[in-house]
Amino acid sequence: MNRKLKNIHHSIIQFHYSFICVTMLSIYYSIEFIRNDWQIARIYGSSQYLLILVSSIFACASLTTFTIAYQVGKSGTIVFFEYTTVLYSLLADIFIFHSKFTSL
Repeated sequence: MNRKLKNIHHSIIQFHYSFICVTMLSIYYSIEFIRNDWQIARIYGSSQYLLILVSSIFACASLTTFTIAYQVGKSGTIVFFEYTTVLYSLLADIFIFHSKFTSL
């Protein structure tokens, strides 16, 4: 998709992506706040909110670099690097968030 939008500045693409994400998250959290009597903000501690903030900053940087890379380079090479984020996400779940994987 980004390769077809080469003539558009990358910040415009990112703005629309971010706007859609913020809108969807706002709707989701509004529903969760109403359903759980406004208790969802107390579920996490300050260190977890800090981790969420840091991961959001890295996600923004990743979105910027991948958007520019798709507009400039060949997508075959870029896709390889983009799929490494799946591995990094799995490792972050295990080592940072201490997720335990169980069978359904």
